[in-house]
Amino acid sequence: MNTVVDERLRRLRIELDDHSRIADRLGLDLEKPLRSLNDGYPENAVALVGKLTEKLLKELWRHHGVDGDPATKALNDLVKRCRPYIRSSTVLDALDDIRRLRNRSTHDGYDISDEDGLLAVRRLVAVLVWFTGTGSRGPSGR
Repeated sequence: MNTVVDERLRRLRIELDDHSRIADRLGLDLEKPLRSLNDGYPENAVALVGKLTEKLLKELWRHHGVDGDPATKALNDLVKRCRPYIRSSTVLDALDDIRRLRNRSTHDGYDISDEDGLLAVRRLVAVLVWFTGTGSRGPSGR
């Protein structure tokens, strides 16, 4: 891992620390994707970001009383069904990026670079900022 990536990881770690309260409440390990990146496994980081995003969207689903059981839904379905409750184009773009990166990694078989892993974590931060802010007060417990 080069020093530029190391510095970006350090900054992302600081940003993720700002969301530790919601992470603890929902049982999210925000450090795990960063550890995977640091260990040289960006594909694992992307997959972990996808799992964390699924947990956030399932919480949003329950909060808004969307019909059906979110436990049986994959990321793509969760994004589609929660989309009406997300009024931020930035967050919708972030969710689309996370979904696209995870699909490239797990379904399409493309190689995932450190940059892809960093982008996935960066996009997760954008979702967390919205989730813990005014856009989604209910699920965050605020």
